Amino acid sequence: MSSLQFYNSIILAIHCLIPFSLNIISALPIIINTVRQRAIVRKEQLYMHQLRKQCYEFKYLFISPVIVVA
Repeated sequence: MSSLQFYNSIILAIHCLIPFSLNIISALPIIINTVRQRAIVRKEQLYMHQLRKQCYEFKYLFISPVIVVA
């Protein structure tokens, strides 16, 4: 493998993994903030129950980056 092919592989990996990581990292605060706000309003539900519910509701925020990378 030549150095140009190696460089190209590294750049391609970076261009795929960094946007993927940023998408996943930015989705987590959206979900966590939503769960916190709803936990304040709905005290009868458990935090983990609401977190699971929100993850299911916002699953497209996790699925779309996976599809783009794959």
